[in-house]
Amino acid sequence: MKQPEIEAEEKLGKGPFIIAWMSFIPVLGVFFALIAIMIMLSTEKEGKKRLSVITLVGFIYSVIVFSIFAYYELQRYTVPIT
Repeated sequence: MKQPEIEAEEKLGKGPFIIAWMSFIPVLGVFFALIAIMIMLSTEKEGKKRLSVITLVGFIYSVIVFSIFAYYELQRYTVPIT
């Protein structure tokens, strides 16, 4: 008997992963993370889980770095020099 052929799932290309890795850029990374999230939600291809992990970590990293930059910038203008 002949075995039924299993359809190979199509893999994600390099483009979405490049955008996901760009989410590690401070400040601008939040926008790249949002783009990668939209790509992730609109596809059913193999590699979606890995893309989501990279995007999530990059998004959190960008938010933390931006928060640190903003905190020190606000401290510079609000704390009097003694």
